[in-house]
Amino acid sequence: MERLHVAGLLTQASLMVEEPGVEEAVRIARRNPRLLVGLHLTVCTDFSGRYPASPTAAGLRYALLPWTRRALREAVDRQFARFAELDLGNVYWDGHTHSHLHPVVLRYALEAAQKHNVKVMRLVQDETAPGLAARILGGLSERAKPLLRTAAIAQVERSRGLAATGRVNQRFIEQTLDTLPEGWTELYWHPGAEPEELDAPPLVERMERLAITRVTSRDLAEEFSRRDAKPQRKRT
Repeated sequence: MERLHVAGLLTQASLMVEEPGVEEAVRIARRNPRLLVGLHLTVCTDFSGRYPASPTAAGLRYALLPWTRRALREAVDRQFARFAELDLGNVYWDGHTHSHLHPVVLRYALEAAQKHNVKVMRLVQDETAPGLAARILGGLSERAKPLLRTAAIAQVERSRGLAATGRVNQRFIEQTLDTLPEGWTELYWHPGAEPEELDAPPLVERMERLAITRVTSRDLAEEFSRRDAKPQRKRT
């Protein structure tokens, strides 16, 4: 991850604050101050075994068993608070296995985000990804939008990477860069867990040739803030 950031390819990363290795991750973040770090909210499939091992089981549990929600709410608030204590800059959050889009999890995350002044959340809307999972995540993202707008939380509506989770390679990123539409797109993958090492310099050169601007969630939050500050014209 650090190599890709230094090469100019990776602009931000998210951190699981209750998992092994968090101290090393924070050291990496501190020696790379231009790398934006966000919270990777974790309420299932964690390495410590404190949450349900299956995303599906976790989703059903939180939806159908109301007595589990107190612990869930405490976990969400605890992770937001822990991330704030690390002082890496509270800007955005996403979720392990995209569980941050679950309606119950989202409700508690919005409370915590407003408490800690976190302004951006990832949506997962990838029209290039086939299958039921992509449709479910797209539907959950649509459902989340009104809540995010009410809470003044910015989001990028278009994402890429879902179609190649766990197998992002050089060719996938090249094809993605070549077919990006106008506007904001978040390209995400798991550095270090993919099947091959990425050769960053040619990809950075390709972005420059295609006039693709590399940004972070901080840029997005600032863009949304400017947009909201513009006076609204009355319509009759």
